[in-house]
Amino acid sequence: MDHHRSLLVLQSFGKLTHQLFQTIAKKGKQSDLTPESPFLLHIIDKSQPITQKDIASRMGIRPATLTVRLQRLEKLKLITRSNDPEDKRVQYVSITPKGHEMVMECYRLLEEVSEEAFKGFREDEIIQMFDYIQRIKQNIEK
Repeated sequence: MDHHRSLLVLQSFGKLTHQLFQTIAKKGKQSDLTPESPFLLHIIDKSQPITQKDIASRMGIRPATLTVRLQRLEKLKLITRSNDPEDKRVQYVSITPKGHEMVMECYRLLEEVSEEAFKGFREDEIIQMFDYIQRIKQNIEK
């Protein structure tokens, strides 16, 4: 196996993912979104209320990094944070109605960007690509 080529493929995945989220953020109604905001909002929307610790774990980032991102979303009134009444060290994050609207807009934009990205691909090629990505993910998780 050519390790240099493998590294280039993985770097391309990373750049592609970043570019995808960046495109969604740019096309979104809220110009203050960062490239990772759509994914972060998605996690909160699907799992709320969710602790900051759980969000950081799912995103694979440090809690301090997450705090800065959450502050930005809170300032935009897309999320709210509240302390656990029984343990003040635990903070829960929930989506606001405005934040849920943004998530729905991001889904619409993801569909639009996906159509552009997969233009010219056959359905079986898309399925095969998905299978390859899943295999890579499983190999990494072992």
